[in-house]
Amino acid sequence: MSSIGTMFKSAREQLGLSVGEVAERSRLSRRYIEAIEANDFQQIPGNVYVSNFCRIYARALNLPEQEMLSHLPLHIRAESNAPPIRFAFDQQLSPGHVRNPVFRRRAVLAVGVLVMVLTILGTTRFF
Repeated sequence: MSSIGTMFKSAREQLGLSVGEVAERSRLSRRYIEAIEANDFQQIPGNVYVSNFCRIYARALNLPEQEMLSHLPLHIRAESNAPPIRFAFDQQLSPGHVRNPVFRRRAVLAVGVLVMVLTILGTTRFF
């Protein structure tokens, strides 16, 4: 079984493209393309980047992405398939809160009260 790097390199050479041309076409750095072709994934900042760069490289050469990604080492594939990280504030900022009429009324009321208080404080300080 060939490594993903040799598969990319042979496909690129069959198309008659240089590393520079693929870099232009894919908008990936030459350094990363050379690292992928050499299977030197330590040169790429993280395993998620490795799988995404390989996906972009496959698109640039019109190769089937999933088939190419299946040739990545297992530890890289496992990390890149991890679910996205969710933060606690994602729940608070969901679009449903904005559409909620009770939330909207309370927000408008709070802003109105704040404006009134600031107006009263402002006028009493100057007179």
